[in-house]
This record gives sequence, C-alpha cells and structure tokens, in this order.
Amino acid sequence: MKHACHILRRTLLLALCLLLTLGPASAEGFRFSLEADIAPEHLPEELQPLMQGIAALLDVTTLDGTFVMNGTSFDLDAVMHMGTGQSASRTTLRLFGTDSHWGVRSSLLGDTELMINCGALLPFGQKARDHMGIPLDMAALAVPYTHVTSLATVAETLSPLFPKENGVTSLTRAELNAMINEVRRLSAEDAAFSRWLETLGISESFGGYCDTITSLSDIILPGLRITRTDNELTWAAGFIRLLHIKASETGLSATFSVPLIIDVSLSILSDGVLLTGTGKVQMGGIQANLSFSLPAALPAELPLISLSASYADSADPASAFSLLAEGDCSGSVLTMRLLDPQSSQVIMSVKADLTAFTPESLPDYSPEQLNGVNVLSVTSDSLHDLLMDIYKPLLIGGYDLLVAAPPEAVQALMDVLEDAGVIDLLTDSLAGGTGY
Repeated sequence: MKHACHILRRTLLLALCLLLTLGPASAEGFRFSLEADIAPEHLPEELQPLMQGIAALLDVTTLDGTFVMNGTSFDLDAVMHMGTGQSASRTTLRLFGTDSHWGVRSSLLGDTELMINCGALLPFGQKARDHMGIPLDMAALAVPYTHVTSLATVAETLSPLFPKENGVTSLTRAELNAMINEVRRLSAEDAAFSRWLETLGISESFGGYCDTITSLSDIILPGLRITRTDNELTWAAGFIRLLHIKASETGLSATFSVPLIIDVSLSILSDGVLLTGTGKVQMGGIQANLSFSLPAALPAELPLISLSASYADSADPASAFSLLAEGDCSGSVLTMRLLDPQSSQVIMSVKADLTAFTPESLPDYSPEQLNGVNVLSVTSDSLHDLLMDIYKPLLIGGYDLLVAAPPEAVQALMDVLEDAGVIDLLTDSLAGGTGY
C-alpha cells in the first residue's frame, strides 16, 4: 500500500501540473477532452495486477466536457465514453458549487444529488485510510479548501506577521515566543491542524521545530521588524532577513530562512509563453525540491515541458518519493508523460485537448444552495436510504459500464473493493445492517 500511496501522490501531482496550465488559457471556461494510458510493466510488481486492469480500462475510455469558473463558484460538466460499437457506454457527471461545498449529479444517480463538504475531506480520508487502507487523505491534500480549514486557527494566530496595510511594524521577542508557543499548542490540541500535520508526515517533529525557534539566542532572533509595501513583504531580525516575498508583473519570488532550522525558496516566472518555477524546502532531515516548465497560456507550441519533484525525510525513509514528468504542447493539445525517476521509462501519459470559450452565463453558488445528500457523514441508515434511492439508475448504468469495460478491468475493480471492505459495507447497508 505504501507503493500505492506513492503512485497516488505522483498522479495527483501530474493532475495538478495539468491544472496549472488551464487558468492562463481562459479567464472563464474551457472545453476539454482527456485520454490516459498506463504502462503496468514499469510499476512495482505488487501493483501490476491492479494496474493491468486500469490500463485496459483507460484504453477504451475518454472524458470530454466543459469547465467554467467564476470567483469561488465553478461548474464542471463531463461525459465519460467507454468501449466501442454496440457495447459502448456513456456516463454523465456534473460537479458544481463553491470552493467549500460541491454538488454532484450523474446518470448513475438518477435524480439524486450528492453534496461534498470539502472541510470534511481530510478527516473522512483518514478514516478511509485507517479502516480500509485507501489513502484518500492524500487525495484530500489536492483540494485547496483542505488547507484553508486546516490552517484557519494557525492563520489567525500568525496574522500579526502579515499586516494588511503598508508600513513598518515590530514584534518583541516575548511576543514572538508567545505566538510560536500558541502554534505549538494548536499542533497538539487543534484537531484540524494536527490532522493536517499527520497527513503530511511531520506531526511528530513539528513541536521540536517550535521549541528550537523559541530557544534561539537573542542575537539571532532579538525580535522582528515587518515591512510591508504594495508588492513586497519582509521580515528582519536584527541584520538577518528571515522572509522576503516580492510580486511583479512577471512572477513571484519568496525566500524564508531561520538559521539552523528551515530554508525555503520559491520562484515562479512567466514571459507570456512559458511558465517556469523552482522550489526548495530544507527543514531538519526533510528535503523537498520542485521545478517545472509549463505553458503560460494555450494555444502554444512547446517541444518540451517538464515537471520534477522529490521528497525525503531521514526520520522516515519509507515516506520518500520522487516524480518526473515531461511532455509537449502543440496548439491546444497538451501531452504529459509520467516517468520512472530511475529508468526514465514512461509509467503514465495524459493527453488533454483544451480550448477556451466564453460561456453564456457564469456560475454563482452559495453553500446553502447545495443541499444534496452529504456523502461524507452518512450512517448505516442514511446509506441504506441513499442506496434505495439510486439503486435502479446505479444498476442500469453500472451494467452498461460492466458490459463496456474489459474483463480484466472489472476483475481488478472487484478485487480492490473486496480487499477494502467496500462490498461488505454496501451489502450490509442494503440489508439494513449496522455497517462500520
């Protein structure tokens, strides 16, 4: 399962890489067509039976649709085509809502609408990991609102460090120590923050970093002078510059360094054609690196684009992973290939045809409008009621998918669902049992 977590991380990063290219392509919306391929023979041996089924499924599957965004509101309409000829199936999916609450509609659900509270994604994901061995908590980290809710109390505590008005302010050493001690307390007592640290794998070491900061000598950290201008933010402790963030028309640069504790740097630049960036984090035994070169806008003609990332923790070698991807862009067609970092063999490729368009209307949702079934807080009774509402369209649509899907893909899916306990959960709920 650790290998599966690594594959999931890599896939999520590749998906985020594609998303980075979409915003500059259209201010309001775009049409897309996606195809993907997997090379199971280049994956760990224990994953190959599952991935062979997924590869066979991807060979006969395409995803087409539109995506429109307006502030925090969005609307995604997609159609998944699977198979060919008389056995081909067509499954619709509509995902819509705000950054905090999503609505879900599908031909598999009939008239039933689901709701996903993004603030509950991480705790739900951790339960799925602990009880079923599915690393959904890692997937939750790909949703921006996860970080908003997880860091809300910490952001409020640290708000004096980020003044809203231009000017110079100062914090004494005692005020800094009190702030860091409060963050340390939150890391242990605030459920959302501690859960976020645990998923990132730094919960055990975080308190130690806080203690190290408060133990720094007054020579290194006598206090803090904060300078804010329209496009820059600087923290200085005596003659040492701890933080510098600068935004300009061409990009963003940021550095953060506390002697003997942490060193972070980030640079993102755009010349209108190419978006390039580098990032580095070094904190104790943790080292992470990121670099990318992607289209700044579509259409574009770029013979080579790239993305690489790595993470290592000397205290937890099993958590280490690395990602390497390369691709090209021809007009509106973007192709990315996920590579094995050691052999450079292609593990997965994603081909996306992205075309900007101006929609007739823009989405404008509020969380109160999304009142479907909250799928992240179901009980055995509510799950039973939900299954009673959707079982007919689910059976009809599921049958069409089974007919269209290759046999090896169906077997691989059933093996995963059985190993994770999902089949037992569903059959128990249908029978009116107690579930988990």
